[in-house]
Amino acid sequence: MDTRCIKFWEDGQALVATVSGPDGAAKMNTTQGKIFKELRTMSRFLQRNQGQRFSDAAQQKLVDCVGHYVGLSKQGGALRPIAEATFQTVKDGLAMPFNVVGTKQKKRLLKWYNELIAIVGGDPDAAIAGEVVAEPSIEWSVMDIDEDGFLSLMQVDTAERNTSRGGSVEYIEEIRVETE
Repeated sequence: MDTRCIKFWEDGQALVATVSGPDGAAKMNTTQGKIFKELRTMSRFLQRNQGQRFSDAAQQKLVDCVGHYVGLSKQGGALRPIAEATFQTVKDGLAMPFNVVGTKQKKRLLKWYNELIAIVGGDPDAAIAGEVVAEPSIEWSVMDIDEDGFLSLMQVDTAERNTSRGGSVEYIEEIRVETE
């Protein structure tokens, strides 16, 4: 595990150095594809190894590697696609359990998430506050089930009534059992 994380870090340093170098603009097309591939590979690596315990050194190397790409993404301009790919990798890192990415590393990833959301687009206020917009749920009560399979429903909050479509005999029986 540690050796693969170190390899991600070394490859990330090399790719960022290639793009940031004096002739980086000329090498951008070939290097950009390699960066995308590396970020996808890193995300898949994290997802496949969620059950593993990463050492502190391995966690640090992975997060440092993502940091290379975040720094590159902040340069803007033609690097927006890299920023989007990096943003996805940061989101994947934040979704990992704490045995893969610890609290210290998640704080850094969250900081980068908030910085990158301004670059890739999105609602920065929702990102900073960590707000999740939930769709309101509507609760219906089953009032009656006709022999034809139609349900008579009533909305709990507003007492609004509605009739559903007919269903198969099995469907009707399943609903009867569930509602009793």
